[in-house]
Amino acid sequence: MWPQVPADINSLSAAEARVFAREIKAAAVAALRAGGASRDEVNEQLALRDRLIAFADDQDTAAALDSDTGDDDPEPVADDPDAGTDDDGEDDDADADAEASTAIRTLSTTFGAATTGGTLVLTPAPARPSPLRTVPEYLYRTTSLGGGNPGDPFTSWAEMSSVAIQRGSSLNPGSTEKFEIARIRANYPETRILSDDMMLNAAKFEADNELMAAFCPPATPYYDIGCANTLRRPVAGSLPGFAAPRGSVSIMPSPALSDITTGYGQWTSANDADSNAVKSDCQTITCGSPTAYEMYGVYRCLTVKNMMAMTYPELVEAYLNRLGAAYARYAEELLLNAMATAATTITAPALGYGGAVTITSTILNYLALFQQQQRWDSVPTEAWLPRWVLWGMKMDIMRRRRTDGQVSVPSDSQIESMFREVGLNVTWFIDHPTFATAIATISTGGTLNKLPQSVQILIAPAGKFAMIDRGELAIGVTGNNIYRDNESNRHNQFTFFFENFEGVVNTGCGEAHVLDIPVCWSGVQIDDIVIDCYGRDELGFQS
Repeated sequence: MWPQVPADINSLSAAEARVFAREIKAAAVAALRAGGASRDEVNEQLALRDRLIAFADDQDTAAALDSDTGDDDPEPVADDPDAGTDDDGEDDDADADAEASTAIRTLSTTFGAATTGGTLVLTPAPARPSPLRTVPEYLYRTTSLGGGNPGDPFTSWAEMSSVAIQRGSSLNPGSTEKFEIARIRANYPETRILSDDMMLNAAKFEADNELMAAFCPPATPYYDIGCANTLRRPVAGSLPGFAAPRGSVSIMPSPALSDITTGYGQWTSANDADSNAVKSDCQTITCGSPTAYEMYGVYRCLTVKNMMAMTYPELVEAYLNRLGAAYARYAEELLLNAMATAATTITAPALGYGGAVTITSTILNYLALFQQQQRWDSVPTEAWLPRWVLWGMKMDIMRRRRTDGQVSVPSDSQIESMFREVGLNVTWFIDHPTFATAIATISTGGTLNKLPQSVQILIAPAGKFAMIDRGELAIGVTGNNIYRDNESNRHNQFTFFFENFEGVVNTGCGEAHVLDIPVCWSGVQIDDIVIDCYGRDELGFQS
């Protein structure tokens, strides 16, 4: 398949070297297209081609120098644009055959050739002495022995030999330790070094079949599947655990302050002087009806063919991740909706400020009224609200007018500290309970949707809600929650199965509310000039 290049290329002329170089290139392209040779074999032949081209270039340079000194070398024959035709422009096969015969005779004279059955067999001519080679420029020092610095090239083979002798003279004769004194480092030109940029790589190939040969092999498949969804459950993590060994619990109702209507009063001196005066009836205890809270199971399962699991585990892992994310969203929404059934919705008024000021002002107003009503000093309060509110408050604060012209975006911790300052411990949920405004998708009809203009915050005293957590049920006979039975084996498949048992308990500690707050993410802090929800002057007000 490959051209039979003489072992000693010094015996070739420049023209002959270029002929062999072209033949190697054509054979390499054909081999890559047909897949008939290994890449290492192709690279080896292409390296030989580079040597032939470099040798031919050196020969031409030497010939040019000889002509400059007055040597009577024959002038090179220019390429004939009418090659292949005679003087009258018509094809002449006889001329072509004669030209081929001349070329064969030339190669036969140079290398020695024999013909067998009409087939030309080239025999290398007697080898000429190779020119004296100096140390290659890509041989570098790795030691300072001999007066050099590591990284410097050796000036000759003799210098490298002396360093090796010097290194060897200091070794213990019985030592098996190896010492490095030199290293060959490839010195490729920039045009021969490929990078990760495909377009730059393409520009480094010659504008012919080399580019086609480089990209003929099929692309390597990338089997990994990224962009994993989060399986976090922030709501479940925010609730204290509640023991339910029998799967359900009953909670007696706790009296509220408003339930105490008697059993207290004032006794004055006039009452004391009145023999008919009596104190009001004492408060009595009324037994209420207990409320039962049951746990429930939340499961997920995935059926997988055996061959799929063996040949494409990355895809199986991706499906497990997406299934786990869908399960986590469903389980979180069950908890939030159950908590909301024990809460009363309170609609807050629109304040005309930006979202961050409106939300924090409304919470302060609510807590002031609630603590006063319940006669609490300082009760830790929990709040659950959508995570997108975090981004809305960032945008709102960023839109505030600044006199220095700078844009300032607060961090997550700065936003959370605002809630702590008003008395709330915040949990950001990342799902869609029924009591919260549904957030729009990224785009509809090519338009970027805006964040909702109302926020629902579930607020309750710490400890009011707890979570029954009976752990996970693992079903399987092979581990890793994999379930196999005879029916599955008949279909050459198995099933991943997971199930958690949980539930919400309302302990009766205080009241829970859902604050429904209208918001504008405009950044407005004061109401001297009325600004609408999108940061524009409201028509008719200082416009």
